[in-house]
Amino acid sequence: MEYEMKSILRSKASLVCLLIFLIVNMFSMNYLNLENDVEMNIIHNEQLIVESQNSISQIDVIKKQLGEKIKPEQVEVLNNYKEYLNWKSKNANEAIDCLKKEGVKGFENYPDIKKYDLWNQMFEMDCFAKTDKQLSQVVFKDELAKIGYPDISFDASLLNDMQKFFNRDYEDAYHHTYMSLQNAFHEIATANNKNILNIAQGPWTYLCRQLRLGSLFSLMVIPIGVFYTLIVIWQQKQSKSFELSYSNSKSSNRFLLSRIIEIGISYTLIIFISLFVPVLILGFRHGFDGLNSYMLIDWNNFVGFKTNLTSYNYGYAYSMFYEHLISMDNYMPINMENTYIYIPLILSLGLGMMKIIFTVTLGLLCSISVRKSWVSYALGLFVVLIHIYSQQITYSIEFFPMLNPFSILASLTVIVGNGTQTSLNAILMLVVWSILMYCATLVIFNKSDVK
Repeated sequence: MEYEMKSILRSKASLVCLLIFLIVNMFSMNYLNLENDVEMNIIHNEQLIVESQNSISQIDVIKKQLGEKIKPEQVEVLNNYKEYLNWKSKNANEAIDCLKKEGVKGFENYPDIKKYDLWNQMFEMDCFAKTDKQLSQVVFKDELAKIGYPDISFDASLLNDMQKFFNRDYEDAYHHTYMSLQNAFHEIATANNKNILNIAQGPWTYLCRQLRLGSLFSLMVIPIGVFYTLIVIWQQKQSKSFELSYSNSKSSNRFLLSRIIEIGISYTLIIFISLFVPVLILGFRHGFDGLNSYMLIDWNNFVGFKTNLTSYNYGYAYSMFYEHLISMDNYMPINMENTYIYIPLILSLGLGMMKIIFTVTLGLLCSISVRKSWVSYALGLFVVLIHIYSQQITYSIEFFPMLNPFSILASLTVIVGNGTQTSLNAILMLVVWSILMYCATLVIFNKSDVK
């Protein structure tokens, strides 16, 4: 096996495959410059100003509707909320001016981050709280004791009374702001006076970006893996090493398993090297801090059999400063929790290896099933097209994507846009399909003369 491994790794197919992945992964380093984060934060703050102005107009309408029936305590709540909105708009304007003037450097100062982001999230959380115990100054009492409380002219404890004037369910909104605040306080607690820009542009943030659902690298893993296997097998057949290895094997089963292991290990090494090089570069450039940063995970469904059908990206897991433009219908799911970023990266190894085994087995099946190389390549292309098409399918029945292995193969790992995909279902489906394809390959191999 050692000789075959060296032969595969020294082949042109391995070199081309490595160069493709390396170019893609090196190019993806450019997405860590945070310039987009500056633009999105400016847009986010501009929307905050517009929303605040609209809410102020609503307050005036409410006062007119109530007329003389309005109670003094209602007037106090409405005026207090209006004062908060003015404070919110003022800070948003200052944030816009700061970011336009300083750009990415505007993120370097923690007091600014607290002023422009953290405080606003705190008071948004207060607006969504249903009880006094859910107020930010109660929930984050210990954290606030360390960093202080802002100097404000309005009463934060009255903000949640505004819910009496709006018939809305704020549970998702409260959870969203709570999770964002938990992440923000964690950043401050673990920063240790280090430049947070280095963490946001560091190797671990880069890995999360590359391994997430929808990244160019993760989408290339399956198609390239299939063709890589096809090319390696046909190169072995042309050099007669395929027949020689089979003649030295004790059984067809052992021979095919050896092919899967050899090609699988080679492909894994190629992927590892293509990621390791940019990770090493970013590590030396920005440091290796950030493994204790937060990202989102769905622990409740992590070991279940429910496949996530949404691709919405909630993740400040990928950027410390990215603020998504949210609306009343666009909050993160209530079951999402913060976890240390290294946990999903470790959990990704199991699913990642299974996806590589699945890919190699699929490529082996395509190469063994036919005699002519061009037919096997055409078959491989057909499989890849099915894989790509499966990513676009909208399932009316949630059970279907659990059975379709391609529906869970867009990403190399469990890390996806909305936290983590259901890992147990993905791994078990990959195991089942890999076994089925291997059995089909073994039957075809034993009954044909393609060997």
